[in-house]
Amino acid sequence: MNAGLIEKIIDIEFEMFTAVNNQGGKATCQDDRKTFEIMRISQFEIYNDEILQSWLEDLRRAEAAKRNLMTEKYARMMEYTFPAEYEQIKDSLPEVSDPAKQAVEEIAAIYLQWDTELEAEYPAITSRGRGSQDTEYVTSKQTYLKGELSTYSERTLYLILKWLRDHEKKNENLAAKLLLNTVNMYGYENLKDAEAAIKAGKEQQT
Repeated sequence: MNAGLIEKIIDIEFEMFTAVNNQGGKATCQDDRKTFEIMRISQFEIYNDEILQSWLEDLRRAEAAKRNLMTEKYARMMEYTFPAEYEQIKDSLPEVSDPAKQAVEEIAAIYLQWDTELEAEYPAITSRGRGSQDTEYVTSKQTYLKGELSTYSERTLYLILKWLRDHEKKNENLAAKLLLNTVNMYGYENLKDAEAAIKAGKEQQT
């Protein structure tokens, strides 16, 4: 894992993120670079350099074409969260090829299976993340994941899918690695410590 590649990716992503136009004005999270970095670093650290380099190239091509991939990501989520509004904007979005759509579905299926395993083992931690149902105020984890993956190039998607399949064959849950990266960045040594701390906090609140 190349920290330099991740830093370059995050610089471009955050610039795009802060430029997303929201209904009702700029969201507070768009000024919170620290949380943005925690979430993105945790994710990118599970990938190899080939995937990171491919995604960086996707971002640079998008910049050159004056495309904001963060705006496109949130727009694609609307297909499931606000379908009527999505119908009005879908033709303005770049077309996603059939091979890319298939790769998105396969990647999402692997991640969601891993997430199901994590929910059984670490219910307190996973309850703080996205749920499995879209609501007016919260986007589900599958909708968010598919929205993001739909902005990736076919090459990046194929590299990710191969990487995930390789780990799946070894019975290695990369979603667990991503979650561990996240709790590490919040000061916990491991998932068990984070689970116990969150459970204790919930008990104190009741």
